[in-house]
Amino acid sequence: MRTVALAFAILSSLAGTFAGCATAHAHDWYPVECCAQQDCVPARAVDTDGRGGDLTVVVGDLRILVPAGFPVRASPDSRVHVCFRTFAGDMDGSPVLTPICLFLPPQS
Repeated sequence: MRTVALAFAILSSLAGTFAGCATAHAHDWYPVECCAQQDCVPARAVDTDGRGGDLTVVVGDLRILVPAGFPVRASPDSRVHVCFRTFAGDMDGSPVLTPICLFLPPQS
């Protein structure tokens, strides 16, 4: 019986580790394939290019370009969320923000 309880405790711990990486935050539903070291955050706004193409997701002072055709997932809390990584820029040294996953509210 003790072995079963220990195995359950270990499996529960591992499941919590792989279920999502934002477990310390209110949004622990981010898929593991989207999130590495807390790359996912709620967004303040989404701007469009007006032609149905690229989107720009606004997170604080950051503007993350999401190219047309980027896969979109349904947001379970009806808010916009984006998962992204930051890379060093090439020429001018400004950061390059690359989207990994985008969650949008369901269309009404």
